Amino acid sequence: MLGPVLLLSLMGFAVGPLLVAWGRGRRAPSSFIDGFTLGVVPALLLLHLVPHVVDEVGAAGLALVALGYGVLWFADRRAHHDDDRLGAAVVLPALVVHALGDGAGLAMATAAGEHHGSVSAGLGVALVLHRLPEGLFLATALVPAMGWRRAIPRLALVASATVVGALLGSALLARIPDAVFDAVAAFGIGAMLRLATHRHGRVSPTAGTKALSAAAFLGGVGLATWIPDPDSVLRHARPHELSFVESLGPLFVETAPSMLVGLLAASAVQTWVPRRVAGWLSGGASLSQALRGVVFGVPLPQCSCGVLPLVRSLLAAGVPVAAVAAFAAGTPAVDVGGAVFSFRLLGAPLAVARIASGLAVAVVVALVVAWSARNVTMRVSLRAAPAKALMRPVLRWRDTPADELPPADHAGRVRYALRRAVGPTLDHVAAWYVVGLCLAAAFEAAIDPARIASLGAPLDVVVAALAGVPLYMCAQGATPFAAMLVHKGASVGAALAFVLVAPGTNLPVIAAIRRALGNRAALAYAFASLTASVLLGVAVNALVPRSAVPEMHHLVAHTHAWWELACAAFLAAVLVRSLVRLGPRAWFAAMAPAEPGDRSEPHAH
Repeated sequence: MLGPVLLLSLMGFAVGPLLVAWGRGRRAPSSFIDGFTLGVVPALLLLHLVPHVVDEVGAAGLALVALGYGVLWFADRRAHHDDDRLGAAVVLPALVVHALGDGAGLAMATAAGEHHGSVSAGLGVALVLHRLPEGLFLATALVPAMGWRRAIPRLALVASATVVGALLGSALLARIPDAVFDAVAAFGIGAMLRLATHRHGRVSPTAGTKALSAAAFLGGVGLATWIPDPDSVLRHARPHELSFVESLGPLFVETAPSMLVGLLAASAVQTWVPRRVAGWLSGGASLSQALRGVVFGVPLPQCSCGVLPLVRSLLAAGVPVAAVAAFAAGTPAVDVGGAVFSFRLLGAPLAVARIASGLAVAVVVALVVAWSARNVTMRVSLRAAPAKALMRPVLRWRDTPADELPPADHAGRVRYALRRAVGPTLDHVAAWYVVGLCLAAAFEAAIDPARIASLGAPLDVVVAALAGVPLYMCAQGATPFAAMLVHKGASVGAALAFVLVAPGTNLPVIAAIRRALGNRAALAYAFASLTASVLLGVAVNALVPRSAVPEMHHLVAHTHAWWELACAAFLAAVLVRSLVRLGPRAWFAAMAPAEPGDRSEPHAH
């Protein structure tokens, strides 16, 4: 019985390369395959493989996943396209090890079924579905980097490893510690996540191919969710906690009204605020420039990812350092939509503290950076582009063409604001909002509250602030995660420090400042932001009680009113519309900074 089931597994693996060969060079099939791969591969890795690795080796497995992702990310920053070549070298051994384990598991499951007199037909179907994304991913990772001639032997190696695992896997597994397999698999999973989510030259140039890619993406996520999972990771949770499924849907319904209000508020500010005030930033002393930088950034529809290119433009155009630093630190932290969103998840006292603290941190950071860079010569190269061209997106205060600026009449401006609220304003934060909710739901199911509570204040404030630096989260993504931190036992000051640091004090912005002003200014930016955020978090612990933050279980468990359900349905519709309009690559590109020379999918702005 092993032979037919093994054949089904190999057929499932072969479907992926066949699909890639069929779609290569053809616009519509390529868009479909790209969207499907982007949906099914990360979802399969995160839902099926990462939980298994974490169960086997604990937090070290998660660290290895992050390391595998980080190695390829660093390679891409050093030399464009090197991550594809390095990724092929890293992923192949991991998939060979995984195929050995798959083959051994297939043999043992088949033997157990024969012992009991039957082999489930669902086993073959499950393995076909499981191997299809694997073959699809490997073909899309190898073929662009090395071509079919060199890719086919490597595909055959992984397929052969399945056969070897089925025939000799039990003996191999008995001789090699499970930890070795799990460590190799964990590192490979991180590399696969990087390759699957970051592709060069995968642009969907037409509305039709973007819509097709979006439909394929949703289908891929659905398939990965539907594939049988014996561990039921989506429905599994720690005692007395909610599972991913139990918390995600109610959390979405609960936050939908405030999310929509935030989008409308941000769009309204963008519509009615004057446009051409960039020259105003250079007036006055450092304190005045810092305050102007904060005021300048508040109405802009920019999350962390959008701030980075504007920081480069402002520095290159000669805007004072204090104004630029205040803009970089304050704009994401005091985002209008994120601030409105905070009132529902964090409660009014902590939301007000977030806004006031964000303004204070921005001013403090600006003054410290200006002082540290007072004798530094600007190292931003204007190249051949004039300052006016570099400043154009800032001068207009938005990323729309000149013929799409607000009309003069009041009714026209209202229609314009509504259109932007569910258009470009939503596009900036849509992916982070969805990912933030998913992270919060996963955090709720997987993390033991005792571990968070054991840190205690003020240590948890320091840990939360440091954790926010590498995460590079938009305000709409950081807010539900911060609310879940409080629910798990962290102090309100820890939540505040996280939402201050994660959107504004991230590695790409620090790197941009280092390139322009040197190491001293970059260290001053990071140190001032972290120190101010921690001190404000400690102060808020003394002023805002934990009871002021809505209890998460009560928040998601109560019966929702009809208008909340209506808001959730409308928000879901505009989120899908945003995904279809942009295509999944550009939709998720809003979560990442645009690097110079980046040829990947255009930014969602």
